[in-house]
Amino acid sequence: MVASVVKLEEPRTSQSHSLLGPARVVTATRSALEVELPGGDRRDAVPAFSVPVALAAGDTVLVIGQGEALYAIGVIRAEGAARVSFEGDLDLHAQGGVLTLHGDRGVKLHGPALEVLVERFSVIADAAVQKFTTLHQRVKDMLTLHAGESHTIVDETSLQRARKVALIAEETASVNGKQILLG
Repeated sequence: MVASVVKLEEPRTSQSHSLLGPARVVTATRSALEVELPGGDRRDAVPAFSVPVALAAGDTVLVIGQGEALYAIGVIRAEGAARVSFEGDLDLHAQGGVLTLHGDRGVKLHGPALEVLVERFSVIADAAVQKFTTLHQRVKDMLTLHAGESHTIVDETSLQRARKVALIAEETASVNGKQILLG
């Protein structure tokens, strides 16, 4: 069996006006594309991808067609960020496996809300920064913090309320304030 390689530099055509080759996206909407063929001819094309892809002007797509019908069936090169876009809810499920997301320069999540529902939660990082307008934490059983050092800065009032409080220092414990009220 001899394998054949199709070079996609120029579109293939036959006498019945069939076409297979690259095209540059001129304009793109969810349901229609205007593409420019290598010869400069501009044509309308229907996106026919197995996964909905959000294209932008300048992207290169693989088009196929016969007569006036032209379909974009693949992305050869995306000029900007590659985008996959779905209408409505989307459920990603690694059935029987682990879902892993990788980004050589990071992973970002954007949205009006993020809800994480898990039995066990683990974060491992060299450094972490959290910024909130308001943060509420509720721990049912035990909150444990183990740190090399701890610094807490509160611009206004700091209140600690507990049934019992123990402050234990192996060396020096100091309380410094203009007024110290006991009782």
